[in-house]
Amino acid sequence: MNNLVIGVDSDIGRAIYTQLDNCSATSRRQKEYLYLDLDHDPKLTTDQIFDTVYYCVGLGGEHSPERIMQINSVLSYQCLLSVAPNIAPGGVVKVLTSRKSSLQLSLNLDQGNIYYKMSKCALNMAVVRLSKLYPSINWMLVHPGFVDTKMTRASLDVAGAISPGQSAEAIIKLEVKQQFSFVNVDGIELEL
Repeated sequence: MNNLVIGVDSDIGRAIYTQLDNCSATSRRQKEYLYLDLDHDPKLTTDQIFDTVYYCVGLGGEHSPERIMQINSVLSYQCLLSVAPNIAPGGVVKVLTSRKSSLQLSLNLDQGNIYYKMSKCALNMAVVRLSKLYPSINWMLVHPGFVDTKMTRASLDVAGAISPGQSAEAIIKLEVKQQFSFVNVDGIELEL
């Protein structure tokens, strides 16, 4: 099984990468991984075919609203669109999103950066579109749980949060339910 982690710079992305065998990864900073320029031209520069792709890119509230929207939605869509031809038929793409991106659930969630929520809602819509363009691929929007990461520590009390390693282990074990799904890290389906 050939795996790809896009965004090994993130805490969860790095944890997924360290738990997988036969895995490639992308980084904007580190030379030992495939370079991915998410700021300008988010195209994968490899002809490898992957069975499972983990998309772990995301920016939180410490950035400007424009940057959050650009990276989390527009450039993420362009990146996933460029990766799709490198995914084997029947392959899986697990895109990390947030339960805050659910319009249904967000009605009850007051806290959090509105631009982050908006950007993840847009990412969700982009993945719905990709599932229509590439129906031979299984697309999963995955809420990774409440995880103790740099992003969550910047704005929330992380008491009771799980570790990136615990989240990564659960994400890797998630089974495909259908050609498109929005699931919590424990496998429970969420509503967009």
